[in-house]
Amino acid sequence: MIFRYKRPRFQTEEQVLIPDSDTPADFMFMNPETMKIIRGRFVAVSLNGGGLKPENMIDSLNLKPNTLLKNCSLKLKNNIFDLDAKVLKNDGILEIKFLPVPAERKKQMEDCFFNEHFEEN
Repeated sequence: MIFRYKRPRFQTEEQVLIPDSDTPADFMFMNPETMKIIRGRFVAVSLNGGGLKPENMIDSLNLKPNTLLKNCSLKLKNNIFDLDAKVLKNDGILEIKFLPVPAERKKQMEDCFFNEHFEEN
């Protein structure tokens, strides 16, 4: 897929991971305005957020920067992490920032992220 070889659209100095088809990084949340469930896959993700490609972009077109997304689910391999997030940018790909999580959960996410099944960018 072309996203695999492009630089992430969002700028960060932290390690960015490019999920592949064998180990996707799935994300799900409820659109706070329409109450529709939005599902998508990260094209690039870090411990603090990433670029999300929604399955149905029409359902997320109304999301503006600084929109708070409560009770989201991030699935990495066989792990599901509940967290809150904020929209930073929406131009078809949602640039998402994860809000701070407890230290123990962050450690679990780190363990899951930095595994040989993810390709580093």
